[in-house]
This record gives sequence, structure tokens and C-alpha cells, in this order.
Amino acid sequence: MFFDDSKQQIEKKMLLLEGIALLKDPAHDILMDLMLRDGRMNYFEFTHCLGELKDSGLVRDAGTNRYRLTERGENAILYFSDRVEEETLNALKTTVETLNTHTPTYTSEWAVYEGAQVLKLMHTDRGLCLMLSMEDRKLGEAMAKAWTQQNRQALTALMNLLTDALFAPPRD
Repeated sequence: MFFDDSKQQIEKKMLLLEGIALLKDPAHDILMDLMLRDGRMNYFEFTHCLGELKDSGLVRDAGTNRYRLTERGENAILYFSDRVEEETLNALKTTVETLNTHTPTYTSEWAVYEGAQVLKLMHTDRGLCLMLSMEDRKLGEAMAKAWTQQNRQALTALMNLLTDALFAPPRD
């Protein structure tokens, strides 16, 4: 087993629930990054705890490799939040703020795709690549420059809109 005792396992599960709540439907890699930082848990503890939280109905899948608390998970935080030391919870919140304020990386490049010249606009932190067929090289170069240097707010909104539409759970 990965844990010294059942108390330690419960604490790690509660910490994982808190992380999911703070990140609001986090992607698997971001949640894992949060939990493995600063020795909060190791990969095996993370995988084990996440699996058990899903199996017990406290966490559910919210799209491709994303997680969401269920009502039971939210109630567990309300009732058992005292299982996580305040100092540990504050450190977790600080790390979440760091993750949420990380500046994404935007890159662009020209490529040939199926015989057509395309401009690839990439957002590396989200793992996305937007490919635009471009007949006008000057327009493409202007777009590439804007993508990497200007209008970050509008471009980030576009990427967020696209990713939210792709990964949002189906509406009931």
C-alpha cells in the first residue's frame, strides 16, 4: 500500500478533493501537477486516490480527461475539510493561484497540409493547434504576428471558447 495509515489516505483524498474544487473542472495533467508539486503526494498515491474518489461517486469525469466534484464530493469537503491542515490548504491555494496566473505560450508557424499552405496557431499550454488555410501570405504573417505578440486577450478568449466548447460536459 502507498500510505502509512488510513488517516494519511483520507487526508490525501481530502486534499485531492480540495484541489479539484479550487481548479474547477481541472484537466488531468493540471490536477496531477498540483498534487505532485511540493511532495503533496506521489504519482501512485495520486492515481490510487483519484480512482477511489471516482469509484465512490465523489468525483466524476467532466469531459476528456477532466474532473468535477459531485454533490457528494462537495458535501465531503464541507463535512471533512478539517482533515486537511490549514497550512497545507493555504499552500495548495497558493499553488492554484500560480497555475491560474501562468502565462500561456503562443507560437505560430507555416506548414503545408494536404497540399495547401496553412498557418498553424498554437497554444502550447492547452495543447491546441488552430490550422488556417492561407492563400494570402501577407495576411497570414500579420495574423502570426498578432497571435504571438498582440491581442493576447482576444486570442485567449477565442482559445478558451474553443476549449470550453470541446470539453464542456453535455447539457442535460
